[in-house]
Amino acid sequence: MRKKALLLTAVLGTGFILASCGGGGSTSSDGSTVSAYITDAPADQYPAVEVTLYEVRLTDGTNPVTLFSSNTGIQIDLTDLRNVMRYVGSAQIPAGSSFDRVEIEVGNSVQVTKNDGSTLTVSFGSDLPNVSCDSESGRCTITIKGINVSSGVVAVDFELRNMVIDETNNTITGLSVKPVSVDPKNTDMEYEIAGKVTSVDRTKGIFTVDWLGREINVKVDTATTVCPGIGSECLPVSGWCVEVETSDDPATSAEVRALEIERKRGKRCGEDIGDEDYTEPKEIKFKITVTDPTNQIQFIKDASENVTGVSISDTDGDPTISVDTSSTKVTVNGTDYNLSDSSVCEMESEMEGMESSVMSRDEDDEEDRRHRELADDYRKGPFCFDAIRTEIENMLTYLGSLTSGTTPNVEIEFELKVDPSTSNILKLELGIEMESEGSEGTEEEA
Repeated sequence: MRKKALLLTAVLGTGFILASCGGGGSTSSDGSTVSAYITDAPADQYPAVEVTLYEVRLTDGTNPVTLFSSNTGIQIDLTDLRNVMRYVGSAQIPAGSSFDRVEIEVGNSVQVTKNDGSTLTVSFGSDLPNVSCDSESGRCTITIKGINVSSGVVAVDFELRNMVIDETNNTITGLSVKPVSVDPKNTDMEYEIAGKVTSVDRTKGIFTVDWLGREINVKVDTATTVCPGIGSECLPVSGWCVEVETSDDPATSAEVRALEIERKRGKRCGEDIGDEDYTEPKEIKFKITVTDPTNQIQFIKDASENVTGVSISDTDGDPTISVDTSSTKVTVNGTDYNLSDSSVCEMESEMEGMESSVMSRDEDDEEDRRHRELADDYRKGPFCFDAIRTEIENMLTYLGSLTSGTTPNVEIEFELKVDPSTSNILKLELGIEMESEGSEGTEEEA
């Protein structure tokens, strides 16, 4: 998937996101409100990177301002935040304050999933620059200098693609952390909030979540809201911990419209909510590199030569995945999972010169258009088959249109969320990324 930065975005009280200017420290003259977000993207070799976040603060070295703090910490899989801005908290900057750095406090135990499905528990190496760990508390502080809050945006890139792990000692030995530029004109953002459900109004289709003392109303629309495993009304139960994706900025909106809702364990909300008996869906993540489309991608056909599915394998035959409409099965390395009318598929194509086929709306109201355009990323039930087949066909057509001698680098990424008790697929995500060899890379902007 496309590389994104981990962002701590300062949004001024007016609600406008301003451009980053770079340089050294900066001074706040009016005591503006600052809101913190987190976003990131998968590392090529690590489909899941789970950290525990305890605190985010701005500081000049002596006078910190806390944007987010949790004694218990919240657990976040950074790879779940692909192209999503996760809201974590807000604070006032005292008038006249000057800040030149941001400090992020995380647990010194990072859960990493590799592409083969195996997991590692790793810690930060003692020689990493700008990382200091306390053995007693089990926490580490990552310091990023040279930020500028007067611009309204503080962006820090953890560059997970370049993270180096010594698997012999289970230690992170390489981690590049630096400020990056942010495009303030990019309004096609998705946001995410997490919180404990405090009330549900089934008549109005609204529920309320509490996030560290702040209440946010969430509006659902059964036509556009995706809610795998929650029910046809897309309304959770009071007391649940949920994550909500929305096209509305939760820092400036008292009510947001839900694109997607997922139930999570209480640790994702930083609370002990007595949900020890709840088992989160099983997650299966892997990537397949396609260097020989003719042999690695095969369409499944019935006796009448109608396409009923697709099978994709890695160069060495493992992992493999097949989707067959005739049996409503998705088979991963020989294990069958069930697609049903309630299953959800999400498609995303990141190919030079090619847009995903599911992004195709053009409506007059910009906010409503953007909300529904983001919702169009999803397909439910039987439409999953059509969406997957269309994306693969588009990819093959595009590869066939390339000039002779062009060497494509194609990665197909799958993520399945499965009900462990029934093997039913709650959600299937398909991502296709391609960059031609020798093409000029450009710096990604959020």
